[in-house]
Amino acid sequence: MSRIAQSDISFYEAFSQEILAHLRLEHCQLTNGRVGVRQWCDNMPAVGAAAKLFSSKPPLCFAMQALSHVCVKWQAEAFVSHLAGSRNDWADKLSRFREAKSQDLFG
Repeated sequence: MSRIAQSDISFYEAFSQEILAHLRLEHCQLTNGRVGVRQWCDNMPAVGAAAKLFSSKPPLCFAMQALSHVCVKWQAEAFVSHLAGSRNDWADKLSRFREAKSQDLFG
């Protein structure tokens, strides 16, 4: 896989963490105190960047900026842990949703 393609995948993985954190925090509607949001991701560059809430490499840096904004807005801390891709059945099936093995997710 080319370096550019890997960079794009890391961005999409990290940006999906931002979207998930935002939706989860919005659903909770907490107003007082700080909250921790624990999530899992099977992309190591995205996990590493989320641990620091920083990346100097575009486009990953834009996803970290968005995740940082969500954390500040909701007074939250994001804890993104690595989940081995081989143990991430949902992501594997969703990324191949046209294949027969993914049909059990939608039927």
